[in-house]
Amino acid sequence: MQADMRRYQFRPFVVAATTAHAEGLVVYDNDGVATVRYCDAMTGGPRTATVPLTGQFPLILPSLQDLNKALSQTANSPKTSDGRSLRERFDAEMTAYEEMLEQAMTAAGEDRPYSEPDYGTYVYDTVFNQLFLILPEFWHRLGLVTNNGNLCTDPDGKRSWEEVRAVFDGATVGIVGASVGGNLAEGIMREVRPSRIKIADYPGLELHIITNRLHLTAIAKIQEIADRTVIERDTFATELGDWLLPNSDDRRTNGMRGREFGFPDDFSSVCTKGSSASCGYFQTRSHSLQRGVR
Repeated sequence: MQADMRRYQFRPFVVAATTAHAEGLVVYDNDGVATVRYCDAMTGGPRTATVPLTGQFPLILPSLQDLNKALSQTANSPKTSDGRSLRERFDAEMTAYEEMLEQAMTAAGEDRPYSEPDYGTYVYDTVFNQLFLILPEFWHRLGLVTNNGNLCTDPDGKRSWEEVRAVFDGATVGIVGASVGGNLAEGIMREVRPSRIKIADYPGLELHIITNRLHLTAIAKIQEIADRTVIERDTFATELGDWLLPNSDDRRTNGMRGREFGFPDDFSSVCTKGSSASCGYFQTRSHSLQRGVR
């Protein structure tokens, strides 16, 4: 089913520079003024916009220069899947772009207006009539994560930088609630930089902290019943025990320690045994919750 683009009327028009130049979607005149041809999100019909020099932002070269400063040297640069280091790949990319830029400037003359090289992606803001030219997706996203490479690693430190990024780039992060979840979303987008994030928010929902002891007791009992229904199943307990490790186990790598889920030492140890004996733990916790103990 085709999406109703009227829901996305404020989304920018995005097109690869190669396609834009070949199909005449972005054209420059002798004064450098750009003409952008795009499809109107509301009507579906063709639209044409004229963008003056003051509304144009060619960001390729400054972005590459910033990356050049941010990336480490070859000696400690992470390896990529093609065998080259990230630094080596960047140096090759920078050289190729400089050659394309020189050719574009040489080709421009009195009878032929200047046109940006066939490199990068155009982003046209239909609301403010601004035209941006940014790096290809890989290098554009790289500029967002160069400062947090040591923050986003796997617990055992065995995955390469590229493998870690592949996990985040392929993930879809889901957040329910935009009030408290809004801060969480901001932190995830700043540090993890996933390719996709979905936020579900219902305007009628509000966060309430329950302080009434009767309500806490009822919730604790319901939670105990729900937890025991699952944990006391031998099939689940056995499966959980196969990969949940005690908090003190820092040797094995084929599982996850209970503390990584917020589980205390006693519960993690019981679950590791893979038996339904863990039901006693939930009884103790539910009684503690009824007394107001966290």
